[in-house]
Amino acid sequence: MMDEIEYKLESTNPVLISHATSKLFESIKKKKCDRQTDHISKIPEFKLLLTKRDSTNVTLSISACQALTALVENGLWDINEALATFISSISSIKNYMVATTTISHLLILDLKRDTGQENIYPFTLHTPQHPFITILSQDKRSWQTILSQMTFILNHQDARIREKGVKMLRPVFLYVLCNPSSDSMDYCMQQIWQLLIKSRHSTYVQTEVLLWMCTAEIHSCINTNYRILELAEKAASEGNREYCTALLPMIVSLVIQLLQQGSDPTPNFHVILFIIDHCDSYIGNLVLTLMAEVITLCPAIYLYTTLQICTMIAKKMSYNDVFFYTLIASIVKWIAYPSVLCSEALDMARDLASEMFTRTKLTCNNETIFSNKLFTVFTHSDPYIQFYTELVHCLSIWNQNDILSWLNNISCVPTYLKDKCKLLISGLLLQSNEPQIVQLCCNILVDVSRERTNFGSHVLSLVLHKLTKCKSSIESKCLLLVMPELMITKENVPIVNHTLNQLLNGDKQLKYFIIELYLKALKKEPRCYRFLFAAIIKVMESDLSWYSDATCARAMKHICENYPEHGEKLVPLILQILNRSTGMNGGTASALALGCISALYKASVIDIYSTWRVLSPKMEKEKRSVVLESLCELLADVAFYAPSSQCLEEHDHQLIDDIVSKLWKYTTCSDVKVIKAALKALASYRLEQLSLKTLPVEFRYNLVLPATYAKIPTDTVKKPEDVLPYIPGVCWIQMLQNINKMTLSAAGNLLISFVIEEVNSFRSGMYDWPQGEPQNFKYLRDKSVIRAVGEYLRKTNQFDSNNHCIVTECLRIFAHKYPKPLPNVNWSFLKDTFHLSAEAKQYTLSIACHHATVSSSAKSFIEDYLLTYKSVNDAEDFVWKDNEHPILYSNLEYLCQAVQPNIIKRFLETTLECAIKKMNENSIQSFHCIMYSYAQALRNPEICHANSTLLSTILEELLDKIDLTCDRFYPYFTAALELPMEHLERTTSPKVWWETMASKLKNAIAIRAELSLKKSNSEASLKWLNEIIGETFASTSSVQTYFLEIIQKVQANMQFERSSSNWILELMTQVQGFLMDSSQNHNDKIQFYCTVLFTSVISLSGIDSMLMKRDLVIKSQNVRIKLFPQALTLLSDRENWKHAIPQMMEWLNYMRTNHISNTYKYTFHRALISLRHNSYYKNVWSKYLSIKTDIDI
Repeated sequence: MMDEIEYKLESTNPVLISHATSKLFESIKKKKCDRQTDHISKIPEFKLLLTKRDSTNVTLSISACQALTALVENGLWDINEALATFISSISSIKNYMVATTTISHLLILDLKRDTGQENIYPFTLHTPQHPFITILSQDKRSWQTILSQMTFILNHQDARIREKGVKMLRPVFLYVLCNPSSDSMDYCMQQIWQLLIKSRHSTYVQTEVLLWMCTAEIHSCINTNYRILELAEKAASEGNREYCTALLPMIVSLVIQLLQQGSDPTPNFHVILFIIDHCDSYIGNLVLTLMAEVITLCPAIYLYTTLQICTMIAKKMSYNDVFFYTLIASIVKWIAYPSVLCSEALDMARDLASEMFTRTKLTCNNETIFSNKLFTVFTHSDPYIQFYTELVHCLSIWNQNDILSWLNNISCVPTYLKDKCKLLISGLLLQSNEPQIVQLCCNILVDVSRERTNFGSHVLSLVLHKLTKCKSSIESKCLLLVMPELMITKENVPIVNHTLNQLLNGDKQLKYFIIELYLKALKKEPRCYRFLFAAIIKVMESDLSWYSDATCARAMKHICENYPEHGEKLVPLILQILNRSTGMNGGTASALALGCISALYKASVIDIYSTWRVLSPKMEKEKRSVVLESLCELLADVAFYAPSSQCLEEHDHQLIDDIVSKLWKYTTCSDVKVIKAALKALASYRLEQLSLKTLPVEFRYNLVLPATYAKIPTDTVKKPEDVLPYIPGVCWIQMLQNINKMTLSAAGNLLISFVIEEVNSFRSGMYDWPQGEPQNFKYLRDKSVIRAVGEYLRKTNQFDSNNHCIVTECLRIFAHKYPKPLPNVNWSFLKDTFHLSAEAKQYTLSIACHHATVSSSAKSFIEDYLLTYKSVNDAEDFVWKDNEHPILYSNLEYLCQAVQPNIIKRFLETTLECAIKKMNENSIQSFHCIMYSYAQALRNPEICHANSTLLSTILEELLDKIDLTCDRFYPYFTAALELPMEHLERTTSPKVWWETMASKLKNAIAIRAELSLKKSNSEASLKWLNEIIGETFASTSSVQTYFLEIIQKVQANMQFERSSSNWILELMTQVQGFLMDSSQNHNDKIQFYCTVLFTSVISLSGIDSMLMKRDLVIKSQNVRIKLFPQALTLLSDRENWKHAIPQMMEWLNYMRTNHISNTYKYTFHRALISLRHNSYYKNVWSKYLSIKTDIDI
């Protein structure tokens, strides 16, 4: 019998083959029913059938497969085994059509089974792979057979099979329609898509496909676009408003992406025009905003259709003013740059622009848009809709104050975020008449144009358009101030110049303002010099007023200082101003003109000798204070640029003598401002450049020639000024005694400059006195300023009230912090000056502190004084009464070098305790002073180790007494961050504490946050926060909230640090570790760590700046969940995050399949969908799509 069957099976006769196959089936059935074997696979006839299923004879193969299917239908062969058998043999199959048909029949049989439970189909895109996908991947030509079988299943007469078939075929639909590869299934996409969208039971799979479709590359973008257009046409033909409303923004967004990739969006325009009547009107705001993006991108050929769509939206939909203005803002540039290629479109554009001023305001229910669940779902898959939806919603409901607050936030965000908002801000600029809003909008748009110079011409068009409509002078001024900023774009230069030049013909005040604008333009674009020069000439010729001269002189001064190469052309104009600005009103112009001359001299454009010959006669009778002050500044500059004394020639000496004589002359006048200016100018000269004969007589009376210069009797009759090559030190005391007392400090500053010069010349041996400190300064030379001041302090009668101001000024001179200490002396005379006055006391303490490291007498003096601090009451008496506490602390680094800890400790403790005890306005300032001084001392490597340890201990103990969440204690960070890292780590580590109190933990959080910011350029910067997270979770809700606030602050300041992405990956790894640890329930901890993660990612992206109140990220879980996917999308575009995105995608995929709350799982689904445009997605897409997406529809 078997021989006969074998013979028939080998024939080509269908009848014989069918008969033989039937015999085999009957034989298998009989043996199975008779239980001749325990498993069908052991029956020889069954084995024979299996061998024939893959025969080259198609008839035999079909018949064998039919018989095998019949075995399943009759319950003789388990359907799961049958499917596994056929699927496992696909790789070696010879006839894919037969295999496809047979597997399809088996799948239908499986669908018919009613288990009483919801069927869970094991097949995926990845593993285990759906058999249809396996066949398609091996033989793409089988797509028609597979399509035929899929059509049969979805159109099956049995309703249960039709419904279940969509779920069972889900992997196939996703494989064909969502494949991001360039060799995707383009040839069958349309048929497969049509099959899916025509099914009544396909809503879920259809939505899932739309979410995962890609647009990152041109081929995938085009495919996705056509699929959505087909669905939109079907929805419109069926009158499905929900679908049409949800799809319209997606279609417009695809237009933007097609234009960016250089593809034709015409089909989209046709479909938009077709479905717009079937859309709800509440999406008007969003669609107008998206159309504004389209207009900025589209070539002229598409402009007419684009504007036609905009007109229809304006007529058929409701919207708010700001979004219509946003649309107009995108049109304005087209109107400003007309073209014959789009003349008809421009007529329509002008009509739209004019409608802005004539139409009645339409209202829009902005809440309705979120009731459309399909729209809400689709929002997460499209980057443009995702970004604009929330922003459009907020701008629709905010009042003017809210918008102002939001714009202030946007002003501080990175430019790439400003760039994303630029069109909406352009709309606000055109819509608002509030000067503050206009100014903020302008500033933000200018910031964007600096980064994207091609946007500069667009901003200029907006500004000019706004200027033609605004009626407020304040608003007009604000707009005009923006124009020079826009000269950074080459094409803007002639337009701005033409506009400003036209305005020069206006009234006087406007002319002066235009000069200021030209000056501002020059600061941005050096090529604008010629425009400013022409404007200056024009104004000076037409307006001879003092205000005109002052305005032009100010502009010329800027040119001379910053572009001296153009200065030579300005010299005639400068002299013209000097010649005609002789009245009191002309003082400002003359002073500015002298400033021009000074700048040109410093740049070597003009010669100081010839200049002084011209100026000197003019200035001889000059009495105006402002001019003389400017002249003193000019003469001060001569000192810096004159040759050294060794290189001076005779005429150089004479010039300097003339100038110095002039300055000394001014020091004896009655005008305090001029005296101060002259003394300040003299301080620019070196002491060797000044000669005795140039000093006023009252500064050099009763001088006696030193013996070295009076060796013969005839020398004694000579005048000292004719003999001495230097100025005796006693002259400086006479200067202090005879100078106008209101300018005494300026005279002291002059002497300080000379002392600096003197101490810089000292060598180290100056401070070595093995036999003890000298009792006076007489060992210094006669010309020494230090000797003169020191001896005066030692010898003068300090009880004479007439000397008090001079003594105090001399103390101030010595109290100055010089590059080196003053020469050694026995400083015991300071005890006499100590009680002279509160001011003298402060200077005395400073002198002692500065010299305690090199002088035993100064050290002894300051140690005795520090020992007077014994308690808080003593500190109050000393510190607050005489204000000496800031003096001692400003010199703390000197004290820590010279004084032992046991002496300085009581002073440090009592003053600090007093500062934190009261915490009034004065004590807050004192606390700031103390902490700054601690920081300065700790930074100094020369302070002794014992004092460094003392300061560290005090700071550590202080941490338990203060609350660093209060602003008044913020200066603590200044000092604490100077401590060694090991010390800070130990101090702020809860692991080493006996007890973790909420207040102490907050302080630790604050310090570690500041450390993270301080080390922001380090890879380990954010690791300072790692240990704290776990402790924060175990603490109170107030600590958790505070930690989130700190995280937001830290991450906002580390947006562009590479270490941030690595820290986020570490945080994700920790969350994953909690999930893998089955020993205990970590649900609450996972939730808190996810909150930290969401807050961090949102802050790093900067997207929270789009909120009017950034603390909403801390307070609202809904806000965090909404912004997290969008934040990841923004971060994925940054170069320093690209290395981390693949790991983040894997983490998101892992999280959405774990046992976590549905809210988080849904968020991770959305986030992963948002990242599908990343290149890594191509490698793993089938794995991700194998997991069912949570969709809320």
